[in-house]
Amino acid sequence: MFGFKRLRSANSEDNTEIDISLDEAPPNIQGKAETRSEVRSDNIESMLHDILNKVSVLENVSKKVDMINDKITNIELKLQSLDTRVSDLENGTGFLESEVEEIKIEIDRINTIKADYGYVNEMRKSVVDLVNRSKQNNVILHGIPEGEENSTSQDCAKYARHFFASHLHMENVEVERAHRTPRISRPQSSDQRNPRPRPIHVKLLRFTDREAILKKSPALKDVRIHGARIGISDDVHPDTRKDHQRLMAKVKELRNGNKFAFFPNSVPRVIKYKEGPKDAPGPLKTIRLSDLKNAKDDEVF
Repeated sequence: MFGFKRLRSANSEDNTEIDISLDEAPPNIQGKAETRSEVRSDNIESMLHDILNKVSVLENVSKKVDMINDKITNIELKLQSLDTRVSDLENGTGFLESEVEEIKIEIDRINTIKADYGYVNEMRKSVVDLVNRSKQNNVILHGIPEGEENSTSQDCAKYARHFFASHLHMENVEVERAHRTPRISRPQSSDQRNPRPRPIHVKLLRFTDREAILKKSPALKDVRIHGARIGISDDVHPDTRKDHQRLMAKVKELRNGNKFAFFPNSVPRVIKYKEGPKDAPGPLKTIRLSDLKNAKDDEVF
């Protein structure tokens, strides 16, 4: 079990070494050697156990490090994705800002157009008013056959005076001038072989004559000249004429609804009506052009 132990004699001057077998060693020496061997073995086992524990701890640490590395990798990937999204958002924000700037420019342009349109609309209203004022002494004769004024060797002004005297019994009407609507040169189709006669525009000297003529104009409903029906109207701007046509359409609508309605010669033009026939009791109601426009706007919205 044990080999030989080489011992050196402490008393020998020549340092003589003596080989002693442990089996042959005294009992006290053998016990010490065995004790030392057991202690050394326990120490080794303890060291191995500590090493194994540390290795196990290191393996756990390694696994945790790997997990941390994986998480860091995932975080880096997410950060890259976030960077991409942030970059896209920045690009989108830049695009939106450019779009907003374009919209602002367009809104400014529209506001400018609205302001210009408002100005133009006011100017148009002023022009319409000026035209109507310049024609406030005018009337228009409708349905007079072409050449009728020449058949009696008269010009339009003389014929107008003759017309007022013979059909409306107004002898003292003073006519400044009169003319037919100028011809518009355009090719005629087959349905235009017998076109309507051109109206005669008559400028009167006095506004009171104009009002009296318009007041008596309903008496012409049975008058015929060469079989043609005759009528008289005021001379106004085309926009005002359209407004009057809307009012007349409303008058017809009211009459079809069994209401008494008429279109008096007033300034501004209005509609007077009431429920039932003309002799029915009840006050006359008034419809203005603004009422019709507001009703049309309500229908639109």
